[in-house]
Amino acid sequence: MLTGEHREPEPATAEWIRRLRSTASMAESPPPATLRPDLVGREREFATLISAWTAAQGGRATHVHLTGAAGLGKSRLLADLRQRLRGLGAVVLTQRARPGERELPWTLAGDLAGTLGAVPGSGAVPPAVLGDLVDLAPGLSSRFGAAPPPGPLRELPRRRAMAVTELINAVTEEAPLALLIDDLHWADDASYDALQVLVNRLERQPLLLVTASRPDYRPDLRGLATQQITIDPLPPEATFDLVTSLARLPGTAWAARLPGSVHQASEGSPSPRSNRWLTPSAPAPWPSARANGMRPCRTCWRHSCAAAGPSAPSSRRWNPPGGSCSSRSPLPALPCLEPA
Repeated sequence: MLTGEHREPEPATAEWIRRLRSTASMAESPPPATLRPDLVGREREFATLISAWTAAQGGRATHVHLTGAAGLGKSRLLADLRQRLRGLGAVVLTQRARPGERELPWTLAGDLAGTLGAVPGSGAVPPAVLGDLVDLAPGLSSRFGAAPPPGPLRELPRRRAMAVTELINAVTEEAPLALLIDDLHWADDASYDALQVLVNRLERQPLLLVTASRPDYRPDLRGLATQQITIDPLPPEATFDLVTSLARLPGTAWAARLPGSVHQASEGSPSPRSNRWLTPSAPAPWPSARANGMRPCRTCWRHSCAAAGPSAPSSRRWNPPGGSCSSRSPLPALPCLEPA
């Protein structure tokens, strides 16, 4: 009512509204699944992606391919890029190939066509390819109203590849587009070949295409507009920055040794959810912390109990003071520490 009358509430009323909103927000927000470390050691790679987006906005289509072993941060780079570009008001679409669907032809291409078909600008796709798009993604039939075209099967791969390319061209006529495709190593062969056709035809579209895959699964997508980025393990100094972004460590000898122990155990993986962080050789710092009179703070402990299961080795478990945590679950990431 106050808004409709263009009136500001009285200070006491404004404070009452603020408290109600704060209480509702706390009640509706679940605890975070894990602590999220800062993006460290990837400044050069992230800057390359942002520069590629700037070029795409200027009408120079760019393909950036990220390659690296599992757990080294390819998905995190894509997630942070997506967040940054959406914060700038860009049109960002994400797609992921799924394990188990590699033997199903056209699965990834069909998902991609369905996602692109819901974006403004897709209605301007040439009528000649509408039937092939509906054939790829039957859900588009309500939008395009076309039937799959007849034709020889030998022409099917070319027609479908060109249909996806024309759909992307139509979308980029409306606005610059960032298309992020993760886990490309799981893509089916037909979809992979269709993406290679797209990469070969990147010219003056305002498009940034970013793909990510593990190495040695198949030849990387390459074209004249392709930039290759290899994701390497973090160096020790970056692991130190990562650990200190997760935790306020006390000034003790074991805390000084902790980043080095984490780097050795993780082999440079930046992901606390990676199995490398829970290898048999990984350090178990929390019993040492308890012996030094420290414990996880209540907030971090509550979040860790909500996120983790009871399956970790007993050497990784922490029995909280007073036995308040029934799951005795492991900490999925480093907590803040406080005096016990």
